[in-house]
Amino acid sequence: MATYFVGNGRVLVEHQQRLHHQRPTEHMHFLTRWLLDPCMMYHPAPSSPHARSLMPEPWYASLPNMDEDYLTYMRTEWGWPKHGDAALFEKLSLEGAQAGLSWRTILTKREAYRKAFHGFDIDRVAKMKESDVAKLLAAPSGAPADSVVRHRGKLLSVINNAQAVQRLRADAPPGSEDGALDAFLWGFVGGKPRLTTAKTRAAIPTCSPEAEAMSKALKKAGFKFVGPTMCYSLMQSCGLVVDHPVGTPEHKALAALASGGEASGAKRPKKKRRRR
Repeated sequence: MATYFVGNGRVLVEHQQRLHHQRPTEHMHFLTRWLLDPCMMYHPAPSSPHARSLMPEPWYASLPNMDEDYLTYMRTEWGWPKHGDAALFEKLSLEGAQAGLSWRTILTKREAYRKAFHGFDIDRVAKMKESDVAKLLAAPSGAPADSVVRHRGKLLSVINNAQAVQRLRADAPPGSEDGALDAFLWGFVGGKPRLTTAKTRAAIPTCSPEAEAMSKALKKAGFKFVGPTMCYSLMQSCGLVVDHPVGTPEHKALAALASGGEASGAKRPKKKRRRR
């Protein structure tokens, strides 16, 4: 039997000699990646049932409505810095759509929203009319993933907010129009992610003074569905604040990234491609 100590020595991976000879490349590749990447401990495990059973569970695994897609989202997107007007506009729109619903519901429908709103191209969305929203509301019901949430006010707010982004761009200094929303949102944290001091899930806040200030400023700029709680959720998901608890692999990796470190764990974990 070959025995390997991984990471801090508390995680023990044992390979029976038979399995080690059958799939040595797979096992060694897994161990090497785990040593180099702190977030690897949450990556999809190798085919070995024994190795897979020893994979530690991430802190967010117990969140409501958790499934494989949600786990992937939490591991590869939530808390990682997001930049660019289009990407931030999409997230702002989806967070607004979540009001009163679970994030799992919106995540399931994300591709439907992208299709309905032209990939969240700000200029194209700004040109949409109430008749376009009427078509979305009247679309035949199908699988949950094939349709947006049928809420007229939320759908109209996406168009309204695209127009608000255009106004931000019009008021931006010459040469910085493309990136005006990015600068506006990241300005509330000084352009750099703020790391949590929370050590447990229960200690993670649901709002902050910065989120309240963001909400007030967005409303003044004409945005809708941008309450303080929604703004804090946006800040969490887009990495303006890092609320992965202290001590977790994600927090360590994002702390290294925020400090400009070259730690291998600071690289964003890659999404696992689905087999078709």
